[in-house]
Amino acid sequence: MRREGDMIHTAIGAILCWFARSLDDATPEVLLHSFFRRRLADCLATDLSSRQGAGRGGSVQHVLWETTVAAVGAGLLDKLPADCPSRFESATDLLHDARDWAERLPDSKVVIRGAIMPGTGRYLDALSADALDSSEFVKGAFESLLRHVEIRRRRSLNLDQHDTGYDISGHVDRWIERHCVAVALSRYATRTGDVRFLNASLKLNDWAFPSHRKIAVSPRLVHFLRSIAEQERAARTLLWEMEVKRCCA
Repeated sequence: MRREGDMIHTAIGAILCWFARSLDDATPEVLLHSFFRRRLADCLATDLSSRQGAGRGGSVQHVLWETTVAAVGAGLLDKLPADCPSRFESATDLLHDARDWAERLPDSKVVIRGAIMPGTGRYLDALSADALDSSEFVKGAFESLLRHVEIRRRRSLNLDQHDTGYDISGHVDRWIERHCVAVALSRYATRTGDVRFLNASLKLNDWAFPSHRKIAVSPRLVHFLRSIAEQERAARTLLWEMEVKRCCA
C-alpha cells in the first residue's frame, strides 16, 4: 500500500499539471521546486535586516518569514529552518492601513484604465483575510483582478499613477506589486475554494519565472519566492478539500 504522503504528493502534481495545461509557457514543477529551495537557502543565508521591500510590499524580513511558513504548509520544506526570521508586522496595523487605502480608491476600483492601483495585492489580501471586511467590494475587486489577468495576460498588472505621493519608479517596485497580487490571488483561492484565482496566480508566476531565475538576493526575489510558496500551499489545500468532499459524497 502506498504511503499517504506519496499519494498526496502525486495528487498535487496531478492538479498542478492540470492547471499547467492552460498556460502558455508552464514552468516544470521539478525545476520550480528546485529553484525555490536553492534560492530560499540563499535568502536565509543573507542578512536582509537592513533592506526594505519597495512600495507597499512590507518588510523583507516579514515576507521571508511568511515564505518559510507557506513553504512548510506546501510541503516544500519539512520544517521551519533554524535561521528562519520572526514575524515582524502587526496584522491589526495592516488592516487599518488597508481600510484607509480602500476608502481612497477612485470609484472603489482596483483596476483603472487597464492598470492596477498601487497596494492592491497587499491591502486586498488583508481585507479578504478579515471576516468583517469580506464584503461585496472585496469580492468585486478580486473578480476585477481575475478578468484583468485573463484579458491582458502578460501585459497585466501595470501600475496606475493616480495615487499621488507614492513612488513607483523603478522596475523592482513594479515586480513586487505584481508578486503581492499573485500572493493575494492564491490566498483568496484558499479562502473561497475557487480554483480560478489559483489558476491566475499560477499564470502570473510562470510569466515571471524567466525574469527571476538568475537575479541576486533582493527584496524582489524574496517576494517572488513567497508567491511560489503561496501558490503551492493553495494547491495542496484545495486538493485536500476536493478529496474530502469526494470521500464524503
